[in-house]
Amino acid sequence: LKVKQMVSEYEGITFSLLNSDTMNAFTTGIKKKIVLITIPFFNKLSLDQAIGITYHELGHLQNNDQPWSLLGKMVISIVKATYRIAVILMIWHFVAGLIAGPTIVGFLGLEISLTKTYLLLMAISKLSQLFITLLISFASQQREHNADAYSVIHGYGVSLLEALLIAHKYEETLEVGLRKGKLDRFFNLFDSHPLTVDRIKKVNALIEGDEGMVNDRLESALISIGLLATWVVGAIYMPPVAL
Repeated sequence: LKVKQMVSEYEGITFSLLNSDTMNAFTTGIKKKIVLITIPFFNKLSLDQAIGITYHELGHLQNNDQPWSLLGKMVISIVKATYRIAVILMIWHFVAGLIAGPTIVGFLGLEISLTKTYLLLMAISKLSQLFITLLISFASQQREHNADAYSVIHGYGVSLLEALLIAHKYEETLEVGLRKGKLDRFFNLFDSHPLTVDRIKKVNALIEGDEGMVNDRLESALISIGLLATWVVGAIYMPPVAL
């Protein structure tokens, strides 16, 4: 009840429990904003820990993270669609070339310039997808750290830290899909959330005053440069072809 009263101070935001087998908390909605905590997770938390988690979710809402997350998913979908269209067009020209006969058939049943165009387009799409995914994942992870900082600023940093330790202990009990070893951090580059152990370290640093608000931009700049370089190389080497 106290959590609901606290959330009610924020206009247009609803707090609710979700019947699920997982231990998680998240926000949803753009016009009608809802903070959800799964029942198994909520039952493991004390009142202050639940409030600390709720302030983290309120941080997402205050920072308008949901629209940015949706935009990122749309961009990735467009890049994936570009790759698939290139594959379909390449197959279509291949089949059309074989049917028309060997007089107009080049490498793999296509005119050489078309082959180069489609292969380059496919390569650019895949590389762009890689860089865009890295960029969006990085931005998403920074938003998670900023939402943690929002909870710390409102005086619930210790409670949030305790809740994250509970979540981390739950993660360690999972046998399916839990990555371990040196590749853990590499795969995490493509995740929307940072590793829980990293969140725990940053929250602890914020509480102790060793670190200010998260504002890392170097990784984002490097990924953006890589994406731009991919497009520039593609524009230089893409042959002009009338389809």
